[in-house]
Amino acid sequence: MTRLLIVVHGMGSNPPGWSDSIVQKLDSVASRYSAFSTGAPFSKQCTIREVRYDGVFERHIEDMGAKAAEFKKFQDEHHVPLPKLMEWLTGPTLPSQQQSFFWSTLMDAILYRAFAVVRDEVRAVTMAQIVSHCTANMRSGAVQASILAHSLGTAVVHDTLQLLATKPQLGNDSFTAAAGWHFESLFMLADVCRLGPPKLIDLPDADAGYLVRPRSAGTPGDLASFYCNSLYSFRHEFDPFVRWAPFLPKNWGDDFDNPTPLKPVCQANVHGFDHYLDNPVVHVPIINDVLGFSAISTKEALEAVAHYPPSNPVMCTDQVNQLQSLVSQLPDAGQDLEQMAILGAQFFTTAKQLANDCKALGGDLGA
Repeated sequence: MTRLLIVVHGMGSNPPGWSDSIVQKLDSVASRYSAFSTGAPFSKQCTIREVRYDGVFERHIEDMGAKAAEFKKFQDEHHVPLPKLMEWLTGPTLPSQQQSFFWSTLMDAILYRAFAVVRDEVRAVTMAQIVSHCTANMRSGAVQASILAHSLGTAVVHDTLQLLATKPQLGNDSFTAAAGWHFESLFMLADVCRLGPPKLIDLPDADAGYLVRPRSAGTPGDLASFYCNSLYSFRHEFDPFVRWAPFLPKNWGDDFDNPTPLKPVCQANVHGFDHYLDNPVVHVPIINDVLGFSAISTKEALEAVAHYPPSNPVMCTDQVNQLQSLVSQLPDAGQDLEQMAILGAQFFTTAKQLANDCKALGGDLGA
């Protein structure tokens, strides 16, 4: 049986091959445990494939030339009023770094949530790649597929899988829940699937028609009432994007793992993919579930959690306190997509400055 892990990126620049750094990170964290001290690394014991939808955003943003006037023209054409965002973006006192983070990173979320023409294309591109990866790996026998998604990718995956689970695609219903297809595990890191205008979020989790949920949230005995065996949703206490719209469905049972928010701050960009992966609360279930056995024992896992993060003589205490204070004081953006983009740009600008002030808080300052 092929054990397939499909990785899906979040906001920001993600060129072809973007997942190489994620594969390296997974191998690195796995090497902390005895099962990987000798022999093949984690990535050689399973098949890892990437999904890339960033090209859709790149094309639209390139057409706009990263200019507010062209963005305004685009939103007028699609009848999407964003007055608060436009006022901020065209303000004479807007710091250049905040503007840069908006165009390079946060614009992706705006385009996905606010513009149906972009959203539909992103979902179609994502669906085609997921189906292709699963189909290609079926040729050598059975495949057990899991998905690891981060940030905006969690919203894209939730939305795309709901379509895949409920409707035949291109005349093929093989991947619908009714046909018996299920993913093994869905790992949602910095789960922001609820962030954005409510009417645009395909997440009626109290409705039996929503299938992107784990086995224990479905109807017992009805294989068509759920779409994955297990679902993990991770969030960080000082990740502003997740704080604004946490994904907290009720009564989803034991196959839904939604641990208490992570608290250690080891990078200025607490929202970062590799910052989440570094924490044993996150990477232990990913490694064990994907491989299909307890490569990392319960004893080792508990010890790793208890001793995380490892001691470091340079802890950047002042900078960490500043970051925690900033996030704690940010106003509740709720479902306000425009406010999320504005405050998000302020967060990334501050995080970059704090990382410059204390190099130990470096890491990927993209999203």
